[in-house]
Amino acid sequence: MQRLRRLVADHENVHFYVCQLDPERLSEHRELWGRDPSVTLDAFVAAIGLGYPGARVERWDLLARTQAQRLLSAVLQREQAYDAPRLELALAERIASAFVELFEEQARFFTNGTVEETPLGLRTNAWYGSVTLATFETGVIAVDERRIGLLYLADED
Repeated sequence: MQRLRRLVADHENVHFYVCQLDPERLSEHRELWGRDPSVTLDAFVAAIGLGYPGARVERWDLLARTQAQRLLSAVLQREQAYDAPRLELALAERIASAFVELFEEQARFFTNGTVEETPLGLRTNAWYGSVTLATFETGVIAVDERRIGLLYLADED
């Protein structure tokens, strides 16, 4: 995790947080593995000080592990507002891979927008609520039985 923190530390538009889940309180978070994980995901975003106070994301879409990694890699490579280059491909892939690998194989990955394939890779549009307060944002919240984490990129036009 420290290696990932160092990789993203120099990038002001990158929001990265990971915290341990209390095993004694896992039953309180059972909806993360159910049909509607919104309450816990919204509470996590609020607890780390992102988003509009009291606002919720209307919908969190579930991603496959490979989709989550590809989405993060694409948004790390190019800014969202004007598709300007952000990071070199190798570094973007290293960061995306490191984030996804923090979580166990049965982890679940969520994003707050519609994901679509584009010539530049996976992208989100039609956001269902704000995570970062930015005009453009894309990222992933991951959760397994031990921890929950977020890697989001925020851009302005």
